[in-house]
Amino acid sequence: MLEFTNKLVGLLTMRNWAKRVVRDTVVPVVSRTPMVQRDAARKMSQLSVAYPRSPLVQPDGHRRGPKPGDRFPDVDVRGEHGPARLHHLLGNGRHVLIVSRAGVRGALETAGIGHYAGLVGIVDGDPGSGFALVRPDGILAARGSAGDTHRVVDYLRRLCGLGEPGPTAAAVLSEVVGR
Repeated sequence: MLEFTNKLVGLLTMRNWAKRVVRDTVVPVVSRTPMVQRDAARKMSQLSVAYPRSPLVQPDGHRRGPKPGDRFPDVDVRGEHGPARLHHLLGNGRHVLIVSRAGVRGALETAGIGHYAGLVGIVDGDPGSGFALVRPDGILAARGSAGDTHRVVDYLRRLCGLGEPGPTAAAVLSEVVGR
């Protein structure tokens, strides 16, 4: 976002008269193209922001779909209060864990997900064949199958400072709020 803003300010404040003439001729034409409009909208809305190497994501290899660190799409889910959209549920400041079926939910409960009920809301949806843990800022934190449920619990343990060295609550808040 900063790079985009710097380029935009440079474009608007250039002093060379020949460059300004080119800018005033070319920019209005180019900015009308759908591709340029989509790209500018994604950059200004920060929908293209990703955190693939953040300590607040659990890398998982090369599966299809959004990868940990990417923005998760606003999908239909079903929670305790009925159908909802994911991004609406994220507005309460908690992680949302989307599970695909009862077997995955059971495996997560066996792995100890209940210890983190204040941090995570569990909903039903279609994250593939397993689960997707989405951070409050809409970024995918972890994903996997019923056999990978330890990934969620390990992530939450680190997040709370209970397991391996990981980010503190202050670091989490800093990354989520300060982006």
